[in-house]
Amino acid sequence: MRRSAPLRHLLGAGLALALALPPFGAAADEGERLFTRSCGICHSLDRPRSKRWDEAKWREAVERMRSYGAQISPEQAGEIVEFLARTAGPTVPEAGSAPVAAAPGAVGAVARAAVVHEDSGDVWVLDTTSGDVLGKVKVGKLPHGLAVSPDGRTLYVTNMGSDDITVIDLARLTASRMGGTGRNPHEAAVSPDGRFLYVSNASSASVTVHDMARHASVARIRVGRFPHGIAIAPDGKAVYVANMDSASISVIDTRTHRVVATIKTPAGPHRVEVSPDGTRLFVVAADADRLVVIDARRREVLRAIPVGKEPYAMALTADGGVWVAAAAGKTVELVDPQAGVVNQRIPLPGHPHDVALTPDGTTLWVADVDRNRVYLVDTGGGAVTTAIPVGQRPHLIRLLP
Repeated sequence: MRRSAPLRHLLGAGLALALALPPFGAAADEGERLFTRSCGICHSLDRPRSKRWDEAKWREAVERMRSYGAQISPEQAGEIVEFLARTAGPTVPEAGSAPVAAAPGAVGAVARAAVVHEDSGDVWVLDTTSGDVLGKVKVGKLPHGLAVSPDGRTLYVTNMGSDDITVIDLARLTASRMGGTGRNPHEAAVSPDGRFLYVSNASSASVTVHDMARHASVARIRVGRFPHGIAIAPDGKAVYVANMDSASISVIDTRTHRVVATIKTPAGPHRVEVSPDGTRLFVVAADADRLVVIDARRREVLRAIPVGKEPYAMALTADGGVWVAAAAGKTVELVDPQAGVVNQRIPLPGHPHDVALTPDGTTLWVADVDRNRVYLVDTGGGAVTTAIPVGQRPHLIRLLP
């Protein structure tokens, strides 16, 4: 069966490992009650209603959730699918929508690439010249996010299914585990000095702060609903968290570990990046098909630029552009955030979920969760030059020194 776009943001990976559903009383719409009980802990109905999937796509989504361990009977699954197809299908009218320098971490030569695979539960390290696999490291259950330490020696992997973090020594390719997260940890960001790791916990609506000198959690900060992408300012003074179900960015003061501002965005903010000078935030709003540009100092949206369907990730260019991976649109697109236009659009065979740009800007590495491939895209010629077979469901990719 052909794989769909990721379900985590749809049904909640924390709940994909859910406990058995309690019995229900009489209900006018059993499908809605089942959805609320099995999925509502992570997501409101606003998220699936934004998808507009047909019955086959919804069935695939629910079956995938069951394959991850959700204790839902086939009859209950049928009720949920019927409800979603009826209320969040392609024919349901949509509600009205609400009216630089080098990329972070791209310093020096790039020798390796790290790819995290959700379904095979591992991280592969690739040689960027030959594409050969240098090593594979088993991690926790349903690994989702990758963060690299500033010195390039350590990789942090957030494991949604096991609610922990895998710490990988990149020199030895050995791993250790660290707890202290909330439920369903999605992504992470490291402070510029390497001391603290900030982790977004989707099903806990929180960010946990981990002291990496002690490998211990030292703070838990409440943010918006279903926090996903997370980034830290270059000066280390602020952490920005993309709350998918709250349509907002939480701004955390790293000195006090408190949320000091909330910035509203278009629907489904998935990832957030900070410009190297710290003055701009870039957000891909997956449910609104927009790249959002935010003034970080004034904390207000400057523009929301239409891009391909379901933008999930981005990479910043040396001259101030932004490469956007549109998963459902099956494209990578170069956006001029100042002019508010897409200057280049490159079609891909499958669903791009993450992108990483080489420091010279000539090659875009793209993780395709649909076909289990990593593509190398020539940004000048606008074509895929290499397709590297990798593990099962490659979700995130990082270039390493």
